[in-house]
Amino acid sequence: MKKILILFLLSSFTFYAQNKNPIPFYEADSLPYFINTKCNLKAEKNKLDSCIHSEIVQKIWKHLSKKKMPYSLNLKNGTYKNYARFTINENGNIENIVSVGDVKKISKEIEKAITKFPKMNPALKNGKPVAIRYDLPYTFTIGM
Repeated sequence: MKKILILFLLSSFTFYAQNKNPIPFYEADSLPYFINTKCNLKAEKNKLDSCIHSEIVQKIWKHLSKKKMPYSLNLKNGTYKNYARFTINENGNIENIVSVGDVKKISKEIEKAITKFPKMNPALKNGKPVAIRYDLPYTFTIGM
């Protein structure tokens, strides 16, 4: 049986405010989060950031698991890279979803998973909601 390892690169994801000059997530006063988050909203920013990222990854993985992916695709042993990007707008809605990569079926399922995300509390800058772009590179290895 093929072994599968899914790795979502924590160090590579980013948030940016959506305007003419994108603002890195660390310049936002508060980050976007799911309304029913289990994250400690009073945690240090880097811990909260990591928790929010984990919740996003869990929601995507849960969707893929229901589809038995990537197991059902009969892929050759190897490492596959994909990349997802979406915006959490100033109202907390998810939009502008794009997912591309080595396995198109998985990219499409990632997009479907993201469209099912519940509304989020938006990021804030100077007490005002701002749109944030979320970049999520992901890699999975089969076999090896």
